[in-house]
Amino acid sequence: MKKIPNNNKKCLKGKKAINKLLKDKSGCIHEAFYREDIGYIDLIWGDNKMGLQHIIKRRIESGQDLKKLFNNLSEVVETGIMYENESGRLVITDGDIVVVVAPNLYNKKTAFILTAYEKYK
Repeated sequence: MKKIPNNNKKCLKGKKAINKLLKDKSGCIHEAFYREDIGYIDLIWGDNKMGLQHIIKRRIESGQDLKKLFNNLSEVVETGIMYENESGRLVITDGDIVVVVAPNLYNKKTAFILTAYEKYK
């Protein structure tokens, strides 16, 4: 099983967690977000298929405003409307931004942000 280094010795949350991973470009911030109905949600650097690295790559390719997305990510995760999609992933949205949370990471019961994007209007 792959071990992801824990970057949050000081329990970074929300935007601070995002900024730390943007700086480090590796690892995981455990418990970066929280929702009553899910619990804690981790933020991972990931790769081209998942996590913050994936979000950056895909949103740049589609011309989305990363600053806007990252500035609103915490609020969407914490207060957005949630439903489970056909793949068993949790989708959280405020109508403009969509965050997809996977319920486990490397077969461990650790919820983490898989991807996030702004809906096209």
